[in-house]
Amino acid sequence: MRFVDAFGGYANHGLVEGQWVDSTTGRRLQNRSWMISVACGNDRLAEAEQMVIAIGKELGELEVFFEVRDFDGLRFLRTS
Repeated sequence: MRFVDAFGGYANHGLVEGQWVDSTTGRRLQNRSWMISVACGNDRLAEAEQMVIAIGKELGELEVFFEVRDFDGLRFLRTS
Protein backbone atom coordinates (compact mmCIF):
# COMPACT_ATOMS: atom_id res chain seq x y z
CA MET A 1 0.00 0.00 0.00
CA ARG A 2 1.15 3.51 -0.75
CA PHE A 3 1.05 4.63 2.88
CA VAL A 4 3.54 1.94 3.87
CA ASP A 5 5.90 2.90 1.07
CA ALA A 6 5.64 6.64 1.76
CA PHE A 7 5.29 6.81 5.56
CA GLY A 8 6.35 3.42 6.86
CA GLY A 9 2.90 2.18 7.87
CA TYR A 10 -0.78 2.82 8.49
CA ALA A 11 -3.64 1.63 10.70
CA ASN A 12 -6.95 0.43 9.27
CA HIS A 13 -9.74 1.23 11.75
CA GLY A 14 -12.34 -0.57 9.67
CA LEU A 15 -15.45 0.29 7.73
CA VAL A 16 -17.31 3.40 8.89
CA GLU A 17 -20.54 5.06 7.78
CA GLY A 18 -21.06 8.78 7.59
CA GLN A 19 -23.06 11.69 6.22
CA TRP A 20 -21.89 15.11 5.11
CA VAL A 21 -23.03 18.13 3.16
CA ASP A 22 -21.25 18.63 -0.18
CA SER A 23 -19.45 21.97 0.05
CA THR A 24 -20.15 22.76 -3.62
CA THR A 25 -23.78 21.72 -4.11
CA GLY A 26 -25.12 21.77 -0.56
CA ARG A 27 -26.51 18.23 -1.08
CA ARG A 28 -26.60 15.85 1.85
CA LEU A 29 -24.66 12.69 1.03
CA GLN A 30 -23.81 9.47 2.82
CA ASN A 31 -21.47 6.56 2.23
CA ARG A 32 -19.38 3.80 3.71
CA SER A 33 -15.62 4.09 3.68
CA TRP A 34 -12.49 2.78 5.34
CA MET A 35 -11.00 4.83 8.17
CA ILE A 36 -7.21 4.90 7.81
CA SER A 37 -4.64 6.58 10.07
CA VAL A 38 -1.13 7.52 9.01
CA ALA A 39 1.51 9.04 11.27
CA CYS A 40 3.90 11.63 9.90
CA GLY A 41 5.67 14.74 11.07
CA ASN A 42 4.45 18.27 10.32
CA ASP A 43 7.09 18.58 7.61
CA ARG A 44 5.30 15.87 5.58
CA LEU A 45 1.71 17.05 6.09
CA ALA A 46 1.37 18.46 2.56
CA GLU A 47 2.66 15.18 1.10
CA ALA A 48 0.07 13.22 3.10
CA GLU A 49 -2.71 15.58 1.96
CA GLN A 50 -1.74 15.19 -1.69
CA MET A 51 -1.64 11.40 -1.40
CA VAL A 52 -5.12 11.33 0.15
CA ILE A 53 -6.46 13.66 -2.56
CA ALA A 54 -4.98 11.43 -5.28
CA ILE A 55 -6.52 8.30 -3.76
CA GLY A 56 -9.88 10.07 -3.41
CA LYS A 57 -9.79 11.04 -7.09
CA GLU A 58 -8.96 7.47 -8.10
CA LEU A 59 -11.94 6.22 -6.09
CA GLY A 60 -14.27 8.81 -7.61
CA GLU A 61 -14.89 10.59 -4.30
CA LEU A 62 -16.14 14.18 -4.32
CA GLU A 63 -14.44 15.00 -1.05
CA VAL A 64 -12.38 13.12 1.50
CA PHE A 65 -12.25 13.66 5.24
CA PHE A 66 -8.74 14.52 6.43
CA GLU A 67 -8.04 15.12 10.10
CA VAL A 68 -4.78 16.32 11.63
CA ARG A 69 -4.14 15.41 15.24
CA ASP A 70 -1.33 16.39 17.58
CA PHE A 71 -0.15 19.14 15.26
CA ASP A 72 2.85 19.84 17.47
CA GLY A 73 4.53 16.81 15.93
CA LEU A 74 4.81 13.18 16.77
CA ARG A 75 7.07 11.28 19.10
CA PHE A 76 7.98 7.64 19.34
CA LEU A 77 8.09 6.36 22.90
CA ARG A 78 10.42 3.49 23.59
CA THR A 79 8.76 0.59 25.42
CA SER A 80 11.81 -1.48 26.28
